[in-house]
Amino acid sequence: MKAPYIWQYNEFDAVGTDYSKPEEVFKYDEFMQTMRDIPGELDFLFSATGLNETSTVIDFGCGTGLYTVPIAQRCRQVIGVDISQTMLDYTQQKAQRLNVDSIQLCRGGFLTYIHTDEPVDCIVSSLAFHHLSDFWKAIALRRLYHMLKPGGYFYLHDVVFSFNLDEYADKFTQWINDSRFAKRQEGVIRHIRDEFSVTTKILDLLFTECGYTIEHCKTDSSEMMAIYVCRRS
Repeated sequence: MKAPYIWQYNEFDAVGTDYSKPEEVFKYDEFMQTMRDIPGELDFLFSATGLNETSTVIDFGCGTGLYTVPIAQRCRQVIGVDISQTMLDYTQQKAQRLNVDSIQLCRGGFLTYIHTDEPVDCIVSSLAFHHLSDFWKAIALRRLYHMLKPGGYFYLHDVVFSFNLDEYADKFTQWINDSRFAKRQEGVIRHIRDEFSVTTKILDLLFTECGYTIEHCKTDSSEMMAIYVCRRS
């Protein structure tokens, strides 16, 4: 799959770790399961959006299936979308090991995935949205809006900055030197320098401009991460 226009941002050429390599995909999955409270995140997702056994979900940037597989165990169908075929293969293998057969996997991204089924109850995305600049974030949000049922939810968990802008140098230095990221320090530096994380104030405006109502915005103590739950109007 490729962008339909020569001027469109190429999601398949994003900066960051090369997740076409199986060893990097395995390390990513292992790191995320140790660093994050995935069950707690999912409990909040289900509580905030009302997902149940009849629900349909799209997981954008599904990666190694950290959300895709457990959501599929509790919902009717999940469509996992990712630009990395290696990630999709890993998710498929994980689903097969757990006998989960309600997952459809598609190679694509926020700007290139074409949804041909009925609108879904919820779209989720975890640690992928920051690959888009602000303009392409807005285009993606409009595209996702039309994939949702009226009243459907978009759940976003990503690197979003909520600190005072005057503190950015100190905050970034603390993040880089955090012992939890000792083995991934280079990746943290690259994220700050080359990727497109945004502030909560800017992201609030993008959601509102694109027709969503923000029902929850949870920021963590580091002021580096945020979880948004937004409803299609």
